[in-house]
Amino acid sequence: MFKKKPVIIIVAILMLISTACILPNLSIPMRLSASSKNAKVSYIPFYVSLVESSALFPYYTPEEFINNHSADMFMGEVSDVKNIKMSIGSYTYDKSIAKVKVTKVLSGTATVGSTVSILLPVPINTIVHYEDSEVISCIRSGMTGIFLPKKYDASSYWKIDSDAELYLPDIADYGLTDGRRDVFFYDGSKLIYDDYTYSYQLKSLQDVENLIQDITSKS
Repeated sequence: MFKKKPVIIIVAILMLISTACILPNLSIPMRLSASSKNAKVSYIPFYVSLVESSALFPYYTPEEFINNHSADMFMGEVSDVKNIKMSIGSYTYDKSIAKVKVTKVLSGTATVGSTVSILLPVPINTIVHYEDSEVISCIRSGMTGIFLPKKYDASSYWKIDSDAELYLPDIADYGLTDGRRDVFFYDGSKLIYDDYTYSYQLKSLQDVENLIQDITSKS
């Protein structure tokens, strides 16, 4: 009985790889405006990668990051997360987009009750590991969080070369810088955040809100 388990596991892995090869062909393209040139973005219904990725970010104190990073800060409930593939010129990038219903505005122009879209720096799944993106990788539909995103405007482009650029407002209202220091999540039992940058005993989203208000009131 127990000798059959390795065979079952191998078959499951082969099915997973086979599914990953087939489903990307079912990707759904996003409609981009004329402001985007030589670029394509598609929703990917299934994403799998066994490649570990890493990134290095400049160090900021909590005061530096919060005061200089974002004018828009809000609390909201995640209603949806979808992985996307971006092609800009000859380069491709795997990212994701979250839909968040704003429940409280801490600063900026967001409106309570509105649903905004946020471009996330990594795809969301449970297979690939992205170092330094541990916080954003925990995002799931139904979670409540506090977001410190960058609002996209007419000057927000991702430019690769002279003839390839993606106009970011085509795909999202906001974007995250690193998905580590600009998000805080509560999963129903604990607070998920970057406790290296924010070396405080934060236990709840109310603690995060109090910290943000304390820092911004002194700026």
